[in-house]
Amino acid sequence: MSSLMVKAAPPAPSTQNPLIQVTVEYIEVTQEEATRLLYKEKLGKDGTKLRAELQAMLESGRAKPFETLMASSKAQQKVTSESVREVIYATEYEPAELPTYVGVEKETVASPDLVKGLSSLVTPETPTAFETRNTGGTVEIEAVLSDDKKTIQLRLAHELV
Repeated sequence: MSSLMVKAAPPAPSTQNPLIQVTVEYIEVTQEEATRLLYKEKLGKDGTKLRAELQAMLESGRAKPFETLMASSKAQQKVTSESVREVIYATEYEPAELPTYVGVEKETVASPDLVKGLSSLVTPETPTAFETRNTGGTVEIEAVLSDDKKTIQLRLAHELV
């Protein structure tokens, strides 16, 4: 479940372009709780009651914060905010190899120590190709403020990987 809060900074003279701040919160709740919250009452334009209930759930341990992203922008600007970690992972491997020949001077019983020693002769698989991926959260906003500076038309794109 994610909640969204949008607010414009205090009114500025008509010659200035106010700052618009967007906060996207990812809050982990059970499917049952999410359904209950969303259908409990009509949300309308104000999410204050929903956010207050989520805060109570966070404080009681019935919900867990997962990620919070914030972006601030002047109207007519596109802004991206990200909290990511670069993860490098192998995509191709050379297979593991067993030795083709192991010399033994005399016949002996395969003791656990001998078997353990032979296992060290195995060459493990070896990564040969890698890719990089950013993991975490990204939010992109583009806000258009009406002429009377009371209405915000917001384009929001968020991703959590």
